[in-house]
Amino acid sequence: MDSDKLAGTMSWPDQKETNLKDLKLKDGDLTFSAVREVGGNKYDVDYKFTITGDKLKGQGAVLTGAKSDRSTSKGSGRKRTSSG
Repeated sequence: MDSDKLAGTMSWPDQKETNLKDLKLKDGDLTFSAVREVGGNKYDVDYKFTITGDKLKGQGAVLTGAKSDRSTSKGSGRKRTSSG
């Protein structure tokens, strides 16, 4: 399913749900951004995932100054794992 009218939220163990922005699904690629709050600072994190069957794999990137930090995530079904 491809759609321009998707909506969703994301949460972290130390942060309440936040709405996803610019959520798009096209040809098995899922992209969106979310605001991550750490230590009172807010960061826009851009995510890009590829969906293959019931597998999800991708990464998030945050631009801090001139540096881009990335973390890689993957998941299957309802279970999620993260490394980075």
